[in-house]
This record gives sequence, C-alpha cells and structure tokens, in this order.
Amino acid sequence: MQRDVNSSVFSLRAWPGEALSLAAGLALPLAFAPFGWWPLATGSMMVLCLCLRGVSSGRAALRGYLFGLGVFGLGVSWVYVSVRLFGNATTPLAALITLLFILILSCYTALAAWLAAWLSDGARLSPRAVIVFAAVWVLVEHLRGWLFTGFGWLQLGYAFSDTPLAQYAPWLGVLGMGGLAMLTVVALVMLPAILAKPRRGAPATAAFAMVMVLVWVLPMVFELPRYTQSHGEPIKVALVQGNIPQQIKWHPAQLAPTLALYRDLSEPHLQRDVIVWPETAIPALTDAVPVYWAALRQSARESGTHFIAGMPARGSDGAWYNAMAALGGDGQSAEYRKRRLVPFGEYLPLKPLLGPIVGFLQIPMSDFSADHHARPLLAIGGHQVGAFICYEILFGADVIRALPQAAYFVNISND
Repeated sequence: MQRDVNSSVFSLRAWPGEALSLAAGLALPLAFAPFGWWPLATGSMMVLCLCLRGVSSGRAALRGYLFGLGVFGLGVSWVYVSVRLFGNATTPLAALITLLFILILSCYTALAAWLAAWLSDGARLSPRAVIVFAAVWVLVEHLRGWLFTGFGWLQLGYAFSDTPLAQYAPWLGVLGMGGLAMLTVVALVMLPAILAKPRRGAPATAAFAMVMVLVWVLPMVFELPRYTQSHGEPIKVALVQGNIPQQIKWHPAQLAPTLALYRDLSEPHLQRDVIVWPETAIPALTDAVPVYWAALRQSARESGTHFIAGMPARGSDGAWYNAMAALGGDGQSAEYRKRRLVPFGEYLPLKPLLGPIVGFLQIPMSDFSADHHARPLLAIGGHQVGAFICYEILFGADVIRALPQAAYFVNISND
C-alpha cells in the first residue's frame, strides 16, 4: 500500500517546511553581490513556493516570516556594523537595533506568503497558486520599496544583474526583472506536474513554458533595443576619493586637513570636464567654510572644470539635508538634496516609538531630513545630469523619472 507523503513527518506540511523556509532565506543573500551566485535566487524561491503549497494562511505567514528572518538576518547585518562602529553604540544596543530592524522587515515576506496562500485558496500546485505567488511577491517588494520611505535592499531583481535578464532592466526596472525571475520560478515549480500529467492543460502550459524560454534565450541571441544611446563626444571625468576614516571624518580638528586633501588631489585633474567628490566630502556647511568655497568656485571658473561635491546643507526651516552641490566652470551652481535616507544611519524609522534610542546613538549627522520635493537633475555644462546619493540609487522609480531628461547619471557614496 502506498504511503501518503503528506502524513509523513518529512512532509513539507510538517516541521521540515519551517526549517526549509529558513534555510532558503539564508541562501538568498548569496545570490547578490559580492557572491553573485544567482541560481541560488531561483532555487531559494522555488523552495519557498513548495513550502507554501497546501498549507493554511497562518502557517504560510509563519514560513514566510522565517524565510524573511533568513534573508534579512544575513543580508542586512551591515546595519549592526553601522550602528556599532560609526554610531558608537554599545554592542547589546547595536544588536538590539539590528534585530528589531530584521524583525520588522521579515513582516513583508510574511505578508507575501500569507496573501499568496489566502488568494490561492489552499490550492496545492495549480498554475493559479504559483502565478498568484509570483504576482504577490512583486507587489510586496514594491510596497517595501516605498512604505516608511522604503527599503529596497535585496529586491529579487538585483540578483539577476549578471544574467540575460539584465537586458530588460532599462525597460522594466528592478521590479520587472524580479517579476520575470518569479515567472521563471513558476515555470520550474510547475515542471514536475507538467511532466507527470502532460495532457492536463497542455496547450496553455506549453505556451507559458515557451514564453519563458524565449524570455531567457532572446537576450542571448539578440541585443535588445537600448533605452539610451551615445550622443556627441564623451566627457572626461575624474573621481577623487579622500579615503578618510568615518571615525574621524566629523572631528572639528580634521576639517582643515580634509579640505586641503581634496584640493591637492583635485589640482592635477583641473583640465577634466568634471571632478566628482564623494558623499559629504566637505564635512561642513558652505557658510562655515566661505573662503574655501569661494576658492573652489574660482578654480572651477578659471579651469572650466565642473565640480560635484557631497556636503551637508541646512534649509530655511533649520532642517539638515544630505546634499550634493555642483559648481560649474561657467560660474553657475546647483544643489540636490537627498530624498531617500538610510534607516538608522541618516534617520531613525518610527521615531515616535524609537525616539528614546536616539540618546544612546552618536552617529554624526544622523538626523537628516528627506527633501521629497528635490528634483534629481543638475545642470552641468549644458547637460542634464541625474543626481543620486549613495543608497537612494536603489529606488528604480526615481531613476526612471529622471531618465527622459538626463544625459548622464552621477551617484556619490561615502569614502
């Protein structure tokens, strides 16, 4: 007599499903840089999909939460380093903040799993169930990308940056790439059922399989139409990196050596079209170093070189901003203020709830405001340049808004 696998202690409907969900979550971050083992992204999502079949919505939410604990527990561990080393927080406090952040982020994967199970109405492995899972996953990733200013780290599409799917990125963005990846997962999960019962839904299933094969094969055979194209002569750019340790960067005694270092490093490149300095390269407001700023403006005017420099800025309302200033060789200047801030690094999420923690943290310039009205375009040498500061380059929608008008893009990050 054949044994019902669903009654076995090793069934995915029993405790191994929870263990596999956690293990799959731990594997997913390895699909991203610096490892780049992208097949793990497909494999881990397949495992999660299989772990969600035939279970209640509540158990699906649990498994989705465990999957999230694995993904974010490994993938955002850098938050601990930021809070502990640069925020001078104690080890227990830094661990507590990081753990809290991971627990909150895991709610998104729990929501995706719960919605998938609820919308598929307990179906075991039907096309409807797995396609619903794919759609819900992309929807929740989109939600994670904007709710509470958004946290787009580890969105699935980024794991496929070095695959044929990358050619779709300029057209579909990271969420679109993630959608294609999830449809690939759907096809692979359905494959055993297709082979076992080839007559059931054969035409529709075969058509879907052929479409997914073409999605992967076409970029290997043909170069897809480009979203952008070269125009005119290339510009010459120099990137100047002071490599000043974050631990001393904001000390008042370090200001003068920092300014001198960037001046000296930039002088050999004054004949370039653009010189780019990193995020908060000038660790002071412009009105705190007026002589230096005037000299930099004069240097830009005399050499015809455009400077792009990161620095803090203060608004008329007293709010602080992480900003990027552009000084043109034609004497013109422009400023962009960061719209998407790093949680726990540049602002404290859920500040009314977590406000008491602020007193324990000593992260320099950690209470920035986001300028939601900032336009990510700078006029440099007659060109429109899309401007983004470090972490906010993750937000594809902002990049897409700037694309139609931007001739170039610049993203500056910390030393």
